Formats: sequence, structure tokens, C-alpha cells
Amino acid sequence: MGMKGIDIASYQAGIDLTSVPCDFVIVKATGGTGYVNPDFRRALGQAVSSGKKVGVYHYARERGCPGSAAEEAAFFLEHVKDYIGSAILALDWEEEVNLGVSWAKEWLDEVWNRTGVKPMIYMSKSVCRGFDWSTVVESDYGLWAAQYASGSPTGYQEQPWTDTEGFGAWGEPAIFQYSGSGRLPGWNGKLDLNLAYMNDAAWDKYACPAEKAKRRDAVLAEQNGKDTQLFFMEEEDDGYFRIKSKAEGMYLTVPEGKAVNGAVLEFIGNKADGGQLWKLTDKTYGHARYTLLETKNATGKYMSAEENGEKPGSRLKLWDDLRHDKQKFWVKRAEDGSYIFVHIHSLKVMEAA
Repeated sequence: MGMKGIDIASYQAGIDLTSVPCDFVIVKATGGTGYVNPDFRRALGQAVSSGKKVGVYHYARERGCPGSAAEEAAFFLEHVKDYIGSAILALDWEEEVNLGVSWAKEWLDEVWNRTGVKPMIYMSKSVCRGFDWSTVVESDYGLWAAQYASGSPTGYQEQPWTDTEGFGAWGEPAIFQYSGSGRLPGWNGKLDLNLAYMNDAAWDKYACPAEKAKRRDAVLAEQNGKDTQLFFMEEEDDGYFRIKSKAEGMYLTVPEGKAVNGAVLEFIGNKADGGQLWKLTDKTYGHARYTLLETKNATGKYMSAEENGEKPGSRLKLWDDLRHDKQKFWVKRAEDGSYIFVHIHSLKVMEAA
């Protein structure tokens, strides 16, 4: 049977979601690097308060404000950060499909790396078959597919029509949008109608999988003395260290397969790979000593702050040796034997947020 629901954008601004029958609502939040749906917060709040499952989506390459995949992912997450962990996240891929799979996968990967939540991707069924999406499927990104039997008005359908030619690399979609001309009580206009092949528990798993609870962002923050800013250094036989958060026992990690410039660092559970091994190289800074943190996964790449490293919440990333203060840290020992990593450039400290 599945769950019945709608997706909405600014075209449905003001819709009363307490009156429209639906199990779930997916709301357009952003597009490109400059568009924000002015009604998305109101609509989401109303949907949540009325007990409906929710999702948010980003329209890729919005006309007038397209950006790179990383830029658009960051823009989306900045505006939906209050809903991460409770809403399904999705990329609407239809504006410039000829950019191919790589742009879409980069956006999906960026959202996954920043949040620990696997986003979905929306596309027409013909686009599923028109490109090789195997790398996206192998990375476990779910499909929200669209195909309409006609443009005639319709209500919810238990078994909507779809052709027999398959969904490309996906065996089946997680959500199927079968009409753009839906008619439901409570709204005097067209609605997109969807059938989600899941129950409430499965929806919650898409929105907040168990893995998310085991991940924390590696960021810079104002020093406050909390355990999230204290770390133990566990030395290996070869002189490398694992940097373990005192708060939850997670380790500073270069995500698997991401030992490249700009890779976003995070804290996860213990894994036996080089992505959690760091070499602390002491150097002189004026009359003081400072430390560079080099990953074993990629010789010559160091922990570095984002360009806006002065701002609390700035992510820590991996980069080549910049010979710049953005990569320099003072490592200070606390009374309990743990350590504090102070960023020289900003005087903020590393935190497992």
C-alpha cells in the first residue's frame, strides 16, 4: 500500500496542510545558490505540527542562480539545517540533465558527507534510463521518480500506472510521483501526487539513519571547556595518532575515498584504516611551537580550516600544505590528560559538533 503524499513549491504558497489529506509533504526549500521558497518554513512547520512526515528538496541549477554542486549543496544545507535528521533530503534533477551524473553525484556526496544523511534524487523515469546512474545506486542514494499516465485530474491512486521499461540502474523507486494534476480536498488547485513505498519507520530511517547518530562534524568553535572540545591522542606503533573525542569516543576521520583537497573531516566510530591516523608535525611559529596535522591516507595533506575559518561552526577540511595559519594549531594539554587543539589563525578550538 505505501504512504500517500504531495510535494509542493511556491505555487502552493499558503496551502493549509492541516486540511489537505496526506501522509507526507515534501517541500521545495531552495534552488541554485540564490533561491529560497518564501513559504517553505511555514509549510514545513504546519506539516510537522499536524503529524505528517516531511521532506525538503533542492532544485539543481535554478535558472538565474546556478552554481557548482558543492556551492548548491552548501546553500541548501544552510537553509534546511533545522530539519536535518527529521526530514528526507532530496535533489530535484531536471533543469540541466545533460550535465550528467557527475554533477548530481557530487551534490549528493556533499550532503551525505556534511550531514550523515543519504539524500534522495528526483528525476523523470526517462532520465533514469537515459544515463548510467550505477555509481549513484552503488552509493545507496534512493530514487524519487516521476511518470504520468496523463494530465487529467486525479485523486490518490493505490496502484498508479507506470510503463514496463524499468528505472535504469534502480530496481524500483522509493517514492513515485504519478500526477502533476492531482486534486484533493482543502486546496483549489493542482497538486503533485506521490506514493512512497515505505511505512513511517522507513521514512524516519531515510531522514535520520542510525549512522547519523554516530557522526559529528569537525568544526571550529569558541572555547567552552566541554568534553566535545577535548581529545585523547592514541599513539600507534608507527608514530601516527588517532584523535579521539572525549565526549563520545569517536575519531577524527578523513571520509573513505575522500583523501583529496577540500574533503570535509568528521568524527565517526573506530575504523582500522589510514583515514583515522594523523601525524603531528611540530614547527616553530615566532618564538612558539605549532603543529600541523597530516593524514596517513594522503601524504602531504593537512587539516585546514575553511576560508571563513574565523566564524564559529566553520568546517575542518583536508588540503595541501598552504604554508598558512589556517593549517596551524597549538596543542594544549588539559588537566585530565586530554588535549585541546587551538587554531592559530582564528583562536577557535576544534570541536566534535
